[in-house]
Amino acid sequence: MAARDGMSPVWRFPRPRYGSPNFLSSQRNSTRFLLHAPAYDAITAWAVLEHVHDPMAYFQKASQVLKKGGLFVFQMPNFVSTASRCLFWEDVPRHLYFYTRETVAQYLEKTGLVLEQEDNRGNVYRSSPASWLPLHGQDAAAAKVVTYKDKPLSSKEFRKVHHLQRGITAGLKYLAYSPASVVDRMLWPALEAVQILRKTYGSSTYVARKP
Repeated sequence: MAARDGMSPVWRFPRPRYGSPNFLSSQRNSTRFLLHAPAYDAITAWAVLEHVHDPMAYFQKASQVLKKGGLFVFQMPNFVSTASRCLFWEDVPRHLYFYTRETVAQYLEKTGLVLEQEDNRGNVYRSSPASWLPLHGQDAAAAKVVTYKDKPLSSKEFRKVHHLQRGITAGLKYLAYSPASVVDRMLWPALEAVQILRKTYGSSTYVARKP
């Protein structure tokens, strides 16, 4: 069984890292479908659990319908990350719950699942620290809390607003509009490396097994 934010009705997955050959999966509300016995080798949830009203019910249902040795693989924002805390990655009010590795561990323990692996390196989903420098600079210079409205336009948004084609002219105009954003983009690799070392990358993917 698979679910993701805005998913299509049916997906066919290639051979996964864990487990068996190609398999079909279908969209279902995981807390409401009638199956109660162990029936699945794997369940995935991509950017789903931050949107639900009762996360514990989803973890419980995953544990209930997984076969022994089955995997629950899920991806979500990392609340201790710079992206979540400072760069408005948490999409309130669409994001209803906020997760750290400690809260994930509690959900797994209470539902009889064992954590096997956590990826907090951007291998599954990239979350670049866009606008860190301009927002941090405004915060320090103005001695005030910045809001989403203070976030500068991205280069793509800037070109769209000003009806510009991508090129040198558009690049120079964007540089004049927000020099900090241009420098910020060059700093992304270093900022991402620091977050990976500190385990504070913006997106985390977990693999849990039913013993």
